[in-house]
Amino acid sequence: MPREGTLVRLLHRRVAEAPQRPLYVFLDRRGAIQHTLTRECLYFSACRLAVRLQAAALQQRPVVLYYPHGPAFVIAFWAAILAGAIPVPVARPHSSRREYRERSVESAMEVIPDGCDAAAVLTTATRAQVLDCAGAIPVLATDIDVDHSGCWRQPEPDSSDPAFIQYSSGSTGTPRGIVVTHGNILHNSEQIRRAFSIRTDDTGVCWLPLHHDMGLIGHVIQPLYSGIRNVFMAPGTFAARPLRWLRAISEHGGTISGGPDSAFAACCAAGHAHIVAGLDLSRWRLAYCGAERIHPLTLRRFVARFRAAGFEQRALYPCYGLAESTLFVSGRHGLHTVREEPEGPERVSCGAPIPDTRVAVIACDSGAIQSDGQLGEIVVRSGSVTAGYHGAPDATRQRFRQTGNGAAVLLRTGDFGFLREGELYVTGRADHCFQQRGRNVFAEDLEAAIEAAALPGILRSAAFTVDTPERGSDTSLVIVMEHDGSTESCRLRQSREEVPGVLAMATGIVPHDVVVWPRGCIPMTTSGKIRRNHCRERYLSAVGSRPQRY
Repeated sequence: MPREGTLVRLLHRRVAEAPQRPLYVFLDRRGAIQHTLTRECLYFSACRLAVRLQAAALQQRPVVLYYPHGPAFVIAFWAAILAGAIPVPVARPHSSRREYRERSVESAMEVIPDGCDAAAVLTTATRAQVLDCAGAIPVLATDIDVDHSGCWRQPEPDSSDPAFIQYSSGSTGTPRGIVVTHGNILHNSEQIRRAFSIRTDDTGVCWLPLHHDMGLIGHVIQPLYSGIRNVFMAPGTFAARPLRWLRAISEHGGTISGGPDSAFAACCAAGHAHIVAGLDLSRWRLAYCGAERIHPLTLRRFVARFRAAGFEQRALYPCYGLAESTLFVSGRHGLHTVREEPEGPERVSCGAPIPDTRVAVIACDSGAIQSDGQLGEIVVRSGSVTAGYHGAPDATRQRFRQTGNGAAVLLRTGDFGFLREGELYVTGRADHCFQQRGRNVFAEDLEAAIEAAALPGILRSAAFTVDTPERGSDTSLVIVMEHDGSTESCRLRQSREEVPGVLAMATGIVPHDVVVWPRGCIPMTTSGKIRRNHCRERYLSAVGSRPQRY
């Protein structure tokens, strides 16, 4: 496998090995092949754009990538790398199509993350018309050919130099720019290759957003690193009809693909028998599941639903990772669960860390390493642990610890979990853990119990606590649920009234308040995670004029 110290050298090596080998394949909404990039085509397209970026003096400076899902994004990403710039992938702001068209130039610049210090925005001509802001920051439409007489000058970054800036999802607060070095990304790519046992005849299939770490690293960078082909479909195509994902795996011989727990749940809900009968998932050997809480019931339902199409349980690959550690930390094949206590929720094993990565669980108050089975904060030490947060030294010092003598950086993940017999079990975010009657309760467990109850008309729920002055220093549990807009008010009222009993039976906890909001009112990140802190703010702002109840 390649031992290059930078992405620049990696791309050179792969193009020289097999220039005509297909690297990225893009599908249209119907699943037909719309565009194919060979290694050589990608390289020359990226070089042409890199010349333009160097002419604009963007070397070693952050450049925002603001693109729809498609080949323009991956060309711009590799062009920024070849130019010596620092790409910063971002997502389109959440808004309706009409709201987006009517945005002012100033509000459109919200696509540039706070503190990014972007030197330019790379985008399409269509989006450039909205983003152009009278010279406040250059906006380059990369799909318009511009003649340059200059030549491309190959950059020579060091492995410790920034390769790109990956913004966190913002599920627990304001998104932060995570500085991923060339050494970080190559270290993590090798970890993924070894953990997934990737072979050159593998094929990846991806519907995940390309600005998200799982889509960017797992399906844009990893295929080049491991020398495999990847097939892309747009996130909107998956969202409209989740089974298009499985059809793409079936038709293109996908062997490696995955997503969050909610993606597997969506396929179960849409798994019509006549469609399942036409699928062949027998070649899908690694179905990774991560990025959010993994529910064993979801994966069991998925196996049962698609066993007839050739999918096998051993293909499941629950895993744990986070952007602050580039992407991947640990994973394992199959579905293995344990319970912390006899009546407690099932926890899914995310496997043992692979070599070169050390994982421990520490007590939050003392920092002492917890013994086998004890709950605490997960800490990671690895060459994949990133350089910290861009422009945020205080936040970096809180989470990242230099261990001295050139050793790998220690990361406090902010996730709770425990180790049992060397395998990692993740229980939830520290920010989403609260004590009720002397017990640690995780928002994810409460939301999972509501989901398992399949209450009529309820799409999703969010659990959080609020301070209650009338109860002294205590906090109170609030459940907000989002309805689908198609169920009668009386049935929604019944669903709301069932929640206290559902949670009491599942967790022994009774909420202080349960409300139902209209569809789309629970704040979500661009990667589909619930923003519980924002949900709390929205709830508290409506206390004076209580949100509509049923």
